[in-house]
Amino acid sequence: MTPLPFALAGALALACTACGSPSASPSTHHGKRSTPTSAAPSTTAPAPSSTTTTTTVASLSRCTAAQLQVSAGQQGAGLGHEGGAILFENVGTSTCSLQGYPGVAGLSTTGAQAVQAERTPQGYLGGLSSSSAAPPLVVLQPHGVASALAEGTDMPTGTETSCPTYHSLLVTPPTSTHSTKVAMGLPGCSPIEVHPVVPGPTGQQAG
Repeated sequence: MTPLPFALAGALALACTACGSPSASPSTHHGKRSTPTSAAPSTTAPAPSSTTTTTTVASLSRCTAAQLQVSAGQQGAGLGHEGGAILFENVGTSTCSLQGYPGVAGLSTTGAQAVQAERTPQGYLGGLSSSSAAPPLVVLQPHGVASALAEGTDMPTGTETSCPTYHSLLVTPPTSTHSTKVAMGLPGCSPIEVHPVVPGPTGQQAG
């Protein structure tokens, strides 16, 4: 018969063999095992961007001589000034653009170039609006019309009693080197002027 102190010690030893360091085990939640997860780097490629090509006004081709019909428009006068609109019509089949000053020369009765028009933003009869500082880019659809106003004065100055008259004009569009004779007369008591091309047939910029 084993003495009681030794039996108690043996029992305690058996109990301690079941104790030991507890191993890490997955946590459970409501009886279900929860496995820890780590965020994986995204492997989704970004969606390719789409590019839309848009034709801008600035990319339009300039009007050629073959696309333009140059003619005289409405004429007017006021307080010693006489002038008229020079018309540029797109007679082609595609849209084009005009910008700047046309070349304008006053012709004598023999058809010789007598004077070159001075280029000014505006004058008494028309041109750019007072808020504009630079010639606009004018887009001409087929059959569209743009214009530039030319003008002169008919009041002699100083000791002069008469002034030259230019019976027609030689006009060169700002986007071409081809010149056209236009049946428009201007008085030349002061240097004749031409203003920039603007939309429409009046030679006056709106606004």
